[in-house]
Amino acid sequence: MRVERNSSPNDMSETFSQFVTKRLKGISLDANFNEEAKHGKFPDFTCFNGLALLEVKQLKSDQNERLNETIENNESIDNKINFYGKRSFETSFKDGPEKEEIRRQLHNKLSRTIEDHLRKAKEQLKNYSKRNPRKNRVNICIFLNNSIGVFTPDLFASCIDRKMNHKSKDSTRYNSIDYVIYISEKHYIHEEQKFRLTIWSYTNVEATNNPWKDQVIEKIITEWTQFRGAPISLQTESLQSIENSEEIIDIPKKMTRSEQWAIEYQRYPYLSEESIDNIRIIFHRTLLCTYISIIKGKWKKPTKEQQITYLRNFSHVIEEINRRGLDMNDMNKNLLSEQEITRISKGIPQDLIDLIFKEKPNY
Repeated sequence: MRVERNSSPNDMSETFSQFVTKRLKGISLDANFNEEAKHGKFPDFTCFNGLALLEVKQLKSDQNERLNETIENNESIDNKINFYGKRSFETSFKDGPEKEEIRRQLHNKLSRTIEDHLRKAKEQLKNYSKRNPRKNRVNICIFLNNSIGVFTPDLFASCIDRKMNHKSKDSTRYNSIDYVIYISEKHYIHEEQKFRLTIWSYTNVEATNNPWKDQVIEKIITEWTQFRGAPISLQTESLQSIENSEEIIDIPKKMTRSEQWAIEYQRYPYLSEESIDNIRIIFHRTLLCTYISIIKGKWKKPTKEQQITYLRNFSHVIEEINRRGLDMNDMNKNLLSEQEITRISKGIPQDLIDLIFKEKPNY
């Protein structure tokens, strides 16, 4: 199931701030920033008459540049797949030890981003709690994401589980954080014919000794569900469902023609049932048609509308090749039989056919 949204993502931190102050009757400590800052670090909100402290972190920074750098540093490996256009990491490399190593490097880069936020939240909650002691209190770090697709719920959950369980000097590393909640409106889970946004929560070991704290978390999540008006898929320390989450596709207001064609095909991948042999034939047929326009010759040039159609068809077949994760070497013209070349060449000027297929060079 493909889910799209036509508008750019809103600032989720502003939306969440309104939620806390209106639905939870919370107090924004940032509103009194100058006074609070005099005393030290502090979280974003206090709720339920000081019973709960909330530090909110929104994942905003696009990670593509960092991830592309890692991939480029490994481009010399033998298992890299040749392709045109854009692809995900999973379809850019062949399966094997090298791919697993790159995946580990990418995971570590993303994990460091999460850990940086977690470390800051720990200090903010710890310092404020020390200045404002209270017998009963629940400290919560909430991560918001509505724009960064690579921070999938399962990756985030795996990272938090590893970081929060890390032991240091006989105490939990992040013992000033009772709960971590991840709210993603960039991902969804499709279950029981329902569209569900994703929330995942992690409970610190020490918090499990105080069941009343779970009720605070349930209250926050229930109120958020009602506030957003959308079903929520909540997982508590379980990866079973969130491993099946999918990314919500953002459709920009302005797109190039090639971007429009790509989205058009992603919505309706009509070549998905074709064999690789047929994909190769379609690839070379569409390529020949575009050559009529761009290679100089005595043949009649196609109309502007025909040229656009040829380019659109070529864009679609490239999308299918990338969707399957095929190597462009699988499209090599030397793999075509004489019968297939005859089929591809139907209606194409003979001079162009001779030019392209006479010596069968690689391209």
